[in-house]
Amino acid sequence: MITLLTIGQTPRPDLLAPFVSKNISHVRLVGALDDVTPDAIHQLPISDKEEKLYAVLNDGSATVGHQFIEQRLQELVHQFEPTSEAIAILCMSEFSHLSSEVPLLFPFEELKMQSSVIRSNNRTAIFVPIPEQLLTAPAKWEGVEGDKHFFAVDPKSECNYSQIMAQIRKYAPEFVILDCYGYGTELPDTIENAYPCRCFGAQNALLDKVMQLSN
Repeated sequence: MITLLTIGQTPRPDLLAPFVSKNISHVRLVGALDDVTPDAIHQLPISDKEEKLYAVLNDGSATVGHQFIEQRLQELVHQFEPTSEAIAILCMSEFSHLSSEVPLLFPFEELKMQSSVIRSNNRTAIFVPIPEQLLTAPAKWEGVEGDKHFFAVDPKSECNYSQIMAQIRKYAPEFVILDCYGYGTELPDTIENAYPCRCFGAQNALLDKVMQLSN
């Protein structure tokens, strides 16, 4: 069994659908905020110095603090590791303090490896889900070479594709990084079919990793 931990709430059939499409049935999805009421979520303390995260809720979305989410994820890791082959964190943030007796899978680590092909003469467009992450994303992606441009586009917005393509056509990047697990698996191919670039998506990278474990 592979446990999938999202930082928001379940059910999230959109997050399970890519695994179902690949006939990966031995997964379960758990939300870090499943047992937290909407009022309590919006009252969670957020430090000015910590990264702000985008969480999808049953009734919309919320901006939550990294510290609370990491603490909650650690509780869930301890709860589910006895019955898990591996645990995947469905979020593009860095959770360096998480520990587990089973392998932990992070889409950010997978995208870092994929983006290592980017060179100093390349231009990259990096999309984050909320404006608050525009402050922290440059340091997060400092290891990527070349000219980088950052944009905030809500993955749940009905016009997210047109917003992304408007920036791609304006800045003409050779590479695109979708820095949020909420961007769907179909989006990288859609972008690459519409514009001559290479696009890296968090869901795609993690799905590939889980498929490797399943084989």
